[in-house]
Amino acid sequence: MMSDSLSRRHALASAGLALGTPAAASVSGARDQHALARVLGAQRQTWFDGRLAMVAGTGHAMPAFGLRGVIETRITRGATPVIHRLWSGSFTTLNGEPLLDRARNPVTGQWLSVPSIAGATSFSATDADIELLMRDDGPFVTFDFSERGPPALAPQVRHALTALRAQIEDTTRAAVAAHGIWRATGPWPGWLAMGDAPGSVAIEGRIAAAEIPAV
Repeated sequence: MMSDSLSRRHALASAGLALGTPAAASVSGARDQHALARVLGAQRQTWFDGRLAMVAGTGHAMPAFGLRGVIETRITRGATPVIHRLWSGSFTTLNGEPLLDRARNPVTGQWLSVPSIAGATSFSATDADIELLMRDDGPFVTFDFSERGPPALAPQVRHALTALRAQIEDTTRAAVAAHGIWRATGPWPGWLAMGDAPGSVAIEGRIAAAEIPAV
């Protein structure tokens, strides 16, 4: 179970990501990028889980699939670090059970070929389409950042990842503990076979630098 302190931080990170809360003490730049590289690079892996909902033309969000996996991180060091991310995961039932290679579209009833969640992205603070904000909150630091999403999910994914400032600044540490949430919205991925039907997907879930915390 998460401690009360971490639970509060999880809730605050969620609110900030949902509402687009502006940075309290900094803007996108090399300083933020180095700090984020410290959090992600020290871990090498970020675990994720979540749910994909289908938002049809009526505006009603229908939970459709679960998902889980890991994001491998590699850092190219420099004046402005480049963060390379390799997504690897799979879709599940809403109860977290593994799916085989076929499942029903809950909106149309059509049988679908279910892909893996895979994609490789790289970004730095100088990328025009990447938003990175570092919010200071006492002993905690929350990174709000976006990156290109895997094709099976959405074109862009947003994260709010929280870590202890003392751990980030302690360069003798081999790892920095971090956790938070991630979200994405976008047009229908091709594998859902929705064609030109109005609507979109909405995805949200948890991320953690170690194993995903229980709630």
